[in-house]
Formats: sequence, C-alpha cells, structure tokens
Amino acid sequence: MNTLPLTLSVKDPDGVLIRYKKILSTYQRVRSMSRAFQIHGVDRNTMASTSPIAELLLVAPEKVAEVGEFDASKEKLLDYARRCYKTMDEPTHAKVQTMKKTHKLLPISYRFRN
Repeated sequence: MNTLPLTLSVKDPDGVLIRYKKILSTYQRVRSMSRAFQIHGVDRNTMASTSPIAELLLVAPEKVAEVGEFDASKEKLLDYARRCYKTMDEPTHAKVQTMKKTHKLLPISYRFRN
C-alpha cells in the first residue's frame, strides 16, 4: 500500500522549524534531499523559500529579536523568511555554510528577489 504522507502545512516560524528538523533528520538518514522531501510531501521550493527562518533559529537564535515578531495578519512567511535572511551577517552565513557541508543543516540554497 503506497499512500502519500500528509503535507506538513506550516503557518508560523515554529512550524517552519519543526518541519525543517523533521526533513533534516530524514535527509541525514536517507542522504537524499529529494527523497526526504518526497517522504514528507513537501515541495523543494517551499523548503528553499522558508529555510532561512529555520537556519536563523538554529544557528543564531539571538538574532531573531532583530527580525521581530511574525504577524500572520500583516505578512506572509516568505516575507518573514526574507527578513531573516537579511538579518544574517557574514559570520552567521559562514556558520550556516559550514553546517550545511557537515550535514547538520539541509544543503539547500535560496535566492530572494528584491
């Protein structure tokens, strides 16, 4: 019986972090990002666009205060992710890249259009 998993619907930064950690642990086990996304029923682009939120929460939680609160009534998660990305300084980016190389973070890249 081959059933598709329930898609992990995410509505806030905490949900993004939970989903990211689940997919990361699956990725560390199966060693394939596409397989990990498939197992969890999450689109790669969705993960790429929200991963700065999880990376900031995992690598530099002290910087979250600089980003400010997420207000679902005023902005989309993508806008919040863009703010998280812009808050990361060079040392934080370097730490994120190092953790990606050692499989402690998903080796996923993203680009934001301004």
